[in-house]
Amino acid sequence: MGIKLLVSILRYYFRLKVLFVLLFCACQARGNDQMDGRKGGRFNVVEEAQLLLAAADSNMQSSPMLALEYSVKAEVLARRASDNQLLSLALMKKGMASYYVGNLGGAAESLIGCKNLLSNEGGDKEMLGRVYNDLAAVYRYSGFQPDSALVYYKRAIDAFREAAETEEYSVLYAKELAAIYSNMGQMYVEEEAYEQAIFYLDRSLTALSQKKGYDRVRAATKISLVDVWSSMGKTLGADSLLREVLSATQEEEDWVLHSVALFYKGKLLERVNELDSAYLFYEGALAEAQSAEVWTSVDKIALALSDLACRMNRQEDAYEYLQLVQHAKEKMRRGEAALALSKMELEEKYKKWEEEVTSQMDRSRVSYLIVLGLAFLGGLILLSLYIAIVRKQRLAQLEYLESELVKRQLETERERLATEVEDTKQKLALNLLERMSANEMVNETLQKLMEVYRQVPTVSSRNSLQAISNSLRNIQDHSLWEEFELLYKHSNSDFFEALAGLGLTSNERRLCVFLRMNMATKEISALTGQSTKAVEVARTRLRRKLGLTNTDVDLSEYLMLLVEESA
Repeated sequence: MGIKLLVSILRYYFRLKVLFVLLFCACQARGNDQMDGRKGGRFNVVEEAQLLLAAADSNMQSSPMLALEYSVKAEVLARRASDNQLLSLALMKKGMASYYVGNLGGAAESLIGCKNLLSNEGGDKEMLGRVYNDLAAVYRYSGFQPDSALVYYKRAIDAFREAAETEEYSVLYAKELAAIYSNMGQMYVEEEAYEQAIFYLDRSLTALSQKKGYDRVRAATKISLVDVWSSMGKTLGADSLLREVLSATQEEEDWVLHSVALFYKGKLLERVNELDSAYLFYEGALAEAQSAEVWTSVDKIALALSDLACRMNRQEDAYEYLQLVQHAKEKMRRGEAALALSKMELEEKYKKWEEEVTSQMDRSRVSYLIVLGLAFLGGLILLSLYIAIVRKQRLAQLEYLESELVKRQLETERERLATEVEDTKQKLALNLLERMSANEMVNETLQKLMEVYRQVPTVSSRNSLQAISNSLRNIQDHSLWEEFELLYKHSNSDFFEALAGLGLTSNERRLCVFLRMNMATKEISALTGQSTKAVEVARTRLRRKLGLTNTDVDLSEYLMLLVEESA
């Protein structure tokens, strides 16, 4: 019966093992779907979106297209999670990435969406200020609604003021405010509103007054001031600023701004009719702009060189520079065409990225349902297995009870017989103890007689005492050891087998038994009929024969452990 039960348990064990393997494979597949090169485990939409936004931020300057992909995917996840704070951050990153790849329409759409979220929910003012600043840049460089750009620049300033919650906002956000004032000043320069331009450009330089070292915004602002002052006839101030900008940009190897500064230097020289010097500065500016492939600057500088060459009667040079103007315009047209094509490609990429994120979440959901289904199926299988096992256990229990009943009857009979045997052994043991006690008394009497014997001086008296001693020795019971050995050997057969391998005499084996029972020398003397001194001598010889030369080893303890060592 036990073998059948064991076989059934093993069968169910292997079934359960197969089930758990299936569950593990399903969970592993689900985990692989969610890894995507990042942290695995349970698909957490918010954590995944945060990881994507961090990746977008780190790739914004070096790889804006990759940053745009991460931002779009983060936006989909944030909408699915209904997390407006995360969504606003995703829209902001998407707008910035779109701006860097040249998709100004998409940038404006994303940034307006972010602005609406932050405005409606009273969001982070600092973040709102950055969104306004980015929106202003989009409207400014898109070529339409310049008034909207100025409005958003002013809103950005107000947002930074609210974010600082102090009058020292110009110190806390000096870099941001300097860029905003500089951009506003440049816009007023383009509109030839010079008084307003000077106001904002001066505020930009004031905001950066505490910053040491080179700053690109500061250099660009000074160039804009040069343009204003030269237009207003303040050539000395303009020339002084240009010297500072040329020195700083050359030292920092900022060749784009250096070419712009060279161009304005040429314009100043042209205004004062130093045409040859102006021509040289224009050529230097053109060379650096071509090296940096800034085609808008190339177009502007080449056109100025063409006009100056005409004034200097260099018709061939003027014609060459006009051709260069056409070449720069062709480059700009190709760039615009490529940008228009990239916008179409971006729309396709948006759909592709959104589908990737959606399919990833759908796969996660499907795998989750699969796991739930397998878990439910596993539960049903476990329940059926449990019912089957319980039935088998009940049948086995009935059979076991029947067999136990028979065993108990046999055990009862065995116990009864064992009890009778034990009773008999106890009676024999009591009898042995009584006889041992009598022998002990005889030994004590003999010892006292021997003491008297030594003190009696006459021979006749000694003979009488010797006769009494012999009579007492004759009445001693010398069969005690044989009967004791029979009883002890019945219950300690392993010990006697261990002694048999040591080459001991019968008297030595008998002494080993007494010592293993932890009997005193006096008790052994009573059993054997020997004197206590003879017993001590026998103990010493036994130790020597067993090789126990170390006096720290107790002979009784050694004999207690003898059976375990032999086993």
